[in-house]
Amino acid sequence: MVDRQHSIADLVVAAVARDYRAKDWMYAPLARAVDRPDLRRRLCGMLDAGHPLVRLRVQFVLHVLDHPEIRVRRHTWQRWLATDDGHG
Repeated sequence: MVDRQHSIADLVVAAVARDYRAKDWMYAPLARAVDRPDLRRRLCGMLDAGHPLVRLRVQFVLHVLDHPEIRVRRHTWQRWLATDDGHG
């Protein structure tokens, strides 16, 4: 089970860092499934990424992890971007 969680965490990190932008919101619920200190550490390490979109994605995923009451749906990413957290 640990190997599966690590693989999913690798997938989340890769999704946050990728160039392709379709369905940005879909990796957030996946991150919740494997929310562990190691994943959060890896994501926090990406906050210094040179690409502003990567930083936003990381901030969004961390926000979702910190707020389990948020139901992540297709428009959650766009709504978050429009808030102060998303710097909208």
